Amino acid sequence: MLSDKDINKLMQVFATKDEIRSIVREEISGEIGGMKEIVQKTFEVVEGLASRMDREDLSNAARDAQLTRHDGWIKHIATETKVKLKD
Repeated sequence: MLSDKDINKLMQVFATKDEIRSIVREEISGEIGGMKEIVQKTFEVVEGLASRMDREDLSNAARDAQLTRHDGWIKHIATETKVKLKD
């Protein structure tokens, strides 16, 4: 049978449940901290790309509208002046 003295010696050598929980929490917290940083950087990159694509889509739409308007004007002028347009 183990005496209280033996149990105290064993408790000094082996970690208790609370000590193990604390160590595991610290390890997990460290790992999660690194993952949070990676996720944040990835989010910033994706957000930047999405923002750039939004601006580009708006610019392309404006350009397409302008080209359509010019095309209409050119065809109207050609019709009025009886000029044949070739492709």
